[in-house]
Amino acid sequence: MQYLCLKDWEMNGKIYFKKDKSYKGREAKVVGEGQIKMIGESNLRIKFQKGNEFFSISK
Repeated sequence: MQYLCLKDWEMNGKIYFKKDKSYKGREAKVVGEGQIKMIGESNLRIKFQKGNEFFSISK
């Protein structure tokens, strides 16, 4: 599934998720609801939770 980034997400001065760009994501296999494992620039993989300010994730 594709998710639209709402705000730049950076780490150590490098932007891995760019505002207004769509990224692939899938539901994370963890206990709890609303976590999406996203694939960003440079193939960075990170989990975002429901209610974060970077992606609109509804569950």
